[in-house]
Amino acid sequence: IMASLLFGQRSDPNIEVLIPYFDIFVDQASVIHWDLDQDALFVDGVSCIFDSYFGRANVFETNTHVKYNNFYIMRNYVESHGDIARYNSGYRGEVPFKLHNLMLARRVGLKVPYTEAGLGTQREDSILKPVTGGAHVVRGSRSLVPMIVQDRVIGLNKRLFIIGDDAFCFGLRSDYLDYRDDPEPSLFISEISDAIVEKTRRVMFELGLTFGAADFIDETFLEINTMPMFVAFDQVADGAIAKSIHYGLRG
Repeated sequence: IMASLLFGQRSDPNIEVLIPYFDIFVDQASVIHWDLDQDALFVDGVSCIFDSYFGRANVFETNTHVKYNNFYIMRNYVESHGDIARYNSGYRGEVPFKLHNLMLARRVGLKVPYTEAGLGTQREDSILKPVTGGAHVVRGSRSLVPMIVQDRVIGLNKRLFIIGDDAFCFGLRSDYLDYRDDPEPSLFISEISDAIVEKTRRVMFELGLTFGAADFIDETFLEINTMPMFVAFDQVADGAIAKSIHYGLRG
């Protein structure tokens, strides 16, 4: 049996007035957990299934890391389920859609690490990433605030730039968990399969991107960057990326 879900907090009068009309109310400060591999959503440990959604971030109370990240977990979940009815479904603005992008990558056939979103996992050898991006990756399986939790993948870091019809793949060798923490990572031109390139293009097409960079470990997809930094890679490629950006805009 499907149901309508209202997400927010009762101190928001806009939410309070809607509660009688919805089957499920989820407080923004709840314990929310999304197992992406099983595509199962849990609120306070209880399975949550719904076919319509209305949500508001609560601006009537002080925001917290828990409420902030829960809001974006729910936005990503709804975005990844096109059959869930909601308003303004075509508007994305600046919402961080890392989780949705992982689901999209899986659907086009890219290999994605085992991923959950919430306060932690029962699985060992995991890493933690912020739901909204920004901070670097750390080892761990539990957090005080909702995070993206993934199995740690060991292999060669790769970055695949796709610029219009062009594709450039680079390897980044580093002993650091997050190569961005390494002051001198080894950066070089690398290769990735044509099948991976085409599947990445499909992800970008679905997202409306004609310029971006996807991060992999070997051929395991990690994330896609919509406005990546490229100057260090351009230097390794003797200016090929800058030329591609320039000529791609000129047609």
